[in-house]
Amino acid sequence: MIAGDPSFRTKQKGALVNCHRCLKKSERIMGGNGAPCDSKDTADFPKTPCPGGIRVTVIFPSCWDGKSLDSPDHRSHVTYAAGAALAGDKCPETHPVRIPQVM
Repeated sequence: MIAGDPSFRTKQKGALVNCHRCLKKSERIMGGNGAPCDSKDTADFPKTPCPGGIRVTVIFPSCWDGKSLDSPDHRSHVTYAAGAALAGDKCPETHPVRIPQVM
């Protein structure tokens, strides 16, 4: 399974969710707390030094077509839920099987 596309240069609707958090020195070991991609995060790479490092969250697709273990492009057998990175119970009809969320 692949998340994202290295050729994209702008945020793509329904594509991977990727966020960055600039950590304080005290957060270095644990990576900070809080949900992935909340108000403490930015879509862009931090523009200033981060004393505790950078936490990057990449969310992979969580809906599967229920048939193919892979696809020629390594993408089309899985997808994101419409309107959200975290599918809950909202997988589309084309990919009805909810799979564990990988982040």
